[in-house]
Amino acid sequence: MNLDKKIFKGDLSASDENAQLTFTGQINFDNKIPDMNFILCLDNLNLNQLHLTNDKRNGILSGNIDIKVNGESIDDITGEINLNNIQYSTKERIYYFNHSKILLNQDNFHHKTFYFHSDFIDLDIQGKFKLSDGESYLNHFMQTFYPSFLKGKYNYHEIKNDTFQLGIKIKNLEPISDLFTNGKLFVQPNTYLKINYHPKDLELVADFHSTLISYEKIKFINNQLQVNSAGQQLNSTLKIQKIILSDSLYLSDVSVCSHSWDNLARTNIEWQTFRDSLKYTYNGQIGFSSVFYPHAIYIIPDAFEIPVGKDKWTAEQLNPVVIDTAGNLDFFPLKFVRQNQSVTVQGRLHNNEKDELKISFNNFELHQINPLLSDVGTHLKGNLNGHLNWHQTTKKFLISSDIIISDFYLNNYFIGDIKTYTAYQPLNQSLFLRGNLSYNYSNILNDGLSGTKLKYLDFEGIYYINKKDSALDIDIEAKPFNLAILNPILKDIMTVDYAFLQGKGRITGTTQKPLISGNFKMTDSKIKTDFLNTYHKITGNIEVFPDQVRFEEMKIYNYGSKELAGFLNGNIFHNNFSNMRLDFDVSAKNLLVLNTNPLINKDYYGKIYASGNIGIYGFLNDMNIEANLKPQKNSKFTLSFAHAEEVGENSFVKFVNPQDTLNKKETSKNIAGLQMNLILNATPDLETEVVFNDKTGDGVKARGEGVIEMNINSFGKFEMNGEYN
Repeated sequence: MNLDKKIFKGDLSASDENAQLTFTGQINFDNKIPDMNFILCLDNLNLNQLHLTNDKRNGILSGNIDIKVNGESIDDITGEINLNNIQYSTKERIYYFNHSKILLNQDNFHHKTFYFHSDFIDLDIQGKFKLSDGESYLNHFMQTFYPSFLKGKYNYHEIKNDTFQLGIKIKNLEPISDLFTNGKLFVQPNTYLKINYHPKDLELVADFHSTLISYEKIKFINNQLQVNSAGQQLNSTLKIQKIILSDSLYLSDVSVCSHSWDNLARTNIEWQTFRDSLKYTYNGQIGFSSVFYPHAIYIIPDAFEIPVGKDKWTAEQLNPVVIDTAGNLDFFPLKFVRQNQSVTVQGRLHNNEKDELKISFNNFELHQINPLLSDVGTHLKGNLNGHLNWHQTTKKFLISSDIIISDFYLNNYFIGDIKTYTAYQPLNQSLFLRGNLSYNYSNILNDGLSGTKLKYLDFEGIYYINKKDSALDIDIEAKPFNLAILNPILKDIMTVDYAFLQGKGRITGTTQKPLISGNFKMTDSKIKTDFLNTYHKITGNIEVFPDQVRFEEMKIYNYGSKELAGFLNGNIFHNNFSNMRLDFDVSAKNLLVLNTNPLINKDYYGKIYASGNIGIYGFLNDMNIEANLKPQKNSKFTLSFAHAEEVGENSFVKFVNPQDTLNKKETSKNIAGLQMNLILNATPDLETEVVFNDKTGDGVKARGEGVIEMNINSFGKFEMNGEYN
C-alpha cells in the first residue's frame, strides 16, 4: 500500500461466520474517479445476517466479481465489470447467474456505449450525451411536454443535439421471478423495450412488445405498447390481444389510448368480453381525463360501460376522484346502474379513522362476479342490499357494514338470507358485529309454516383490531343451524339434505385461527352416504372444542323408520377446521348399509340391512370404513357379469382359489377417497344373486352361510373373497 500516491495494491481477505471475502488487485484513489483493477471473491455471504436483505429463505451468496474501470470524471469513466459464477443458494434451490457483464465506453465527443448482458436480461444504452447532464435532460423533457410541473426556466442549448437510445430484451426471467415473486410472474423470452429520444426535434419514440405476460392465473397475450411525441403532446397506445381472467372469462382486443400534454391527460379503454367462448353483446369502455395540479390529481370519468351477458352496467352519475400529494383520496358521488340494480360510491379515504368511503348496493346480483371466482371453485347467487364503509389509516383498513343478502347460494347449495351489521368503535379500537342467517324451513319440514323465514344462526360480538392473540369474542346461537352448508367439502363422500343443530357457542382466537367451542344438539337430519346410496337420520348431543368435535351416543335411524338402528360415538379432530380427521365407532342393529341399483352401479348392487360394528376413520380425502356385520332380513345382493366381455375378466371382480382366500390378500394401491373393508357373516337372511346375462335372465340365486370379505372404494373398485355355502 502506497499512502503517498493513494494506491492500494495486493491481497486482502476477511472471514467470519456470515461472510468470506478475498480481494486481489489494485485501486488507485489519486483520481476523482478511482482506477480499479481487482477481483473480489465472495463466499458464503449470509445476506440476512448482514442485514442486506430480509429473505425468509435465508440464502447464501457466492461468486467472483472482476472489475476493470478508469476515468477522470463520470463523463469519461470506461471499463468493464464481469460477474462470474454468481450463485444464490437456499435450502430449496440454487440460483445461478453466470456470464453477466457490464461494459462502459465513453469518449471525449460524448459518444456513449453502456450495456449489461446476462442470462436473464440484456440492457443496451448508447448515444451522444453526458451523464453529468442527467438533471438537465429531465428538465428539458418536463419543459417540453409538462411545463406546468417546472417552477423555473432552463437553458438547454447545450443538449439539443444529443441523442439517446435504450434497448431492453428479456431472455429468461424465471430465476428472478422465483426469487422475488415466488414464481407468480412470467415474462415470455424475447420481450423487448426500445426507446429513442432526440431533444432537438422534440422526438420521443418507445416500442414495447411481449407475446405473453402472466401473473398467477391472469395472462396478457400479445402485448404491444407504442409511445410517440407529436409536438408537445405525448401519445400512447397499448393493445392486448387477450387478457385471460379465469378459465371461463377473458377480454379480447383490449385497447388503451392516452394523450397527455402539460398538466392534462385523456385516457380511453375499450375491450370485448367473452365468457365460455361466447361474446357478450356490448363492448366495454371506460374513459376519463386527468388534471395534474401541484397539490392533487383530479381524475374525471366521462364514460363507463361494463358488459354483462346481453346487458351492461352504465354510469348514471359521474364525478371526479381526487388524489392529493399525501395519498388521500376523495370520491365525489359515482353511481352505476344496470336494470333495477345500482352501486354508489362516495366518501373519502384519508389517514383518519373517522373518514370513510361508503359503497352502497341496491339489488346487486352476486352471480355477476362468478366469472372472476371460477378458478377458486366458488359460485355465488343471491341479491345484495345495504352498504359497506371503508375506514383507512396508514397501518390498516377496516370495513363496517349493514347488508342483507337474500336467497344466498354457495356453490349451488342454498344457505338462506344473511343479515350482518358491523360498526367501527374508535374508543377501544374494535369492530362490533351482529347478524343472523335465516331460512324457510317449511320446504323441508312440511310444518305448515309456508313463507315463514326463521333465524337459524345468530351471532354477536367484538373484533379487537390491535389484539394479536385474542382478537375475537363472539357469541353464536344455532336455532337450528342446517349443516347442509358443509356439502361442498363433503362432495362425493356424503350429502347432507338437512341436519339441524341447536345450541350455543363462542368464537375466540384470531381471524387467522378462530377457536370455536360450544354444546349443540342435532334434532333432526337426513344424511346420504353417496356411493352406498343410504339415507339415515342421526340425532344426539355434539360437544365442540377448539380442535375437536365430540359425538357421544348419537342415535341412528334408517331414514323414514322410527326403529333405532344404531349408535354413533367418536370424534372429529382438526387444525382450524382443516386437515379434518375422523374417528367413529358405530354399533349397528338392522342398519341399512347398502342401497344401490344397476343405474348407480351396474357391476354390483343391492339392499343390505345388517347388525354389527363399523369403524370409520381417516381424513376426508382418504376415509376408511371397516365393518364386521351380519345381514338381516329383507337383504339382497346382486353381482353382475352381464357387462363383462368374458366371465373372469371383469375389471371390478377377480375370482381366486377358495382355498387361498383366507390366507392371501392382494395388495392394492392407496387410493384417495372412501375405501370400505366389509366382513359379512352371511346367513340365509341374505339373498345372493349372480347375473350372467341381464337380457335372458341367466343367473344364480342362493341363500346360504359363510364369511365373505368385500373391499369397495368410491372409484368403483370391488373385490370379494371368502367361502359361501
